[in-house]
This record gives sequence, C-alpha cells and structure tokens, in this order.
Amino acid sequence: MRLLTGLPGRKHRQNALLIAVDPAAFGDPDAAVADERAAQGIPVTPRVWRELTEAAEKFGLNPPA
Repeated sequence: MRLLTGLPGRKHRQNALLIAVDPAAFGDPDAAVADERAAQGIPVTPRVWRELTEAAEKFGLNPPA
C-alpha cells in the first residue's frame, strides 16, 4: 500500500494534540459584571449623569440621588 507521503517506502505519521476546554470552568465574566451592576448600579461618567439629570428635569422627572 502506497501512502500519500510523496516518498516511496516512507511511512506516513501524523501527530496531533487535541485539548477540550470547558469555558464554564473559567467562569462567565459577563455574568460577574451583570451581578456587580445589579448590586451597585451601572457606572456612568459625571458628564453623562449631568446630561441625564438635565433631560429628566425637562420632562418633570426627579432622578435618583
């Protein structure tokens, strides 16, 4: 039997390394961020907060302190 090595009489050897990785083993960074924001709120810059409070006042809304 001739193998597809290109050289007659040479044995074909194929090496491989397969690794199975379970991403769940490392934790879900999105879930950690979601938990943190649920507990502490979503961080916004002072400029964004100012713009939000100004927009709220235009509509007669009282933003949280």
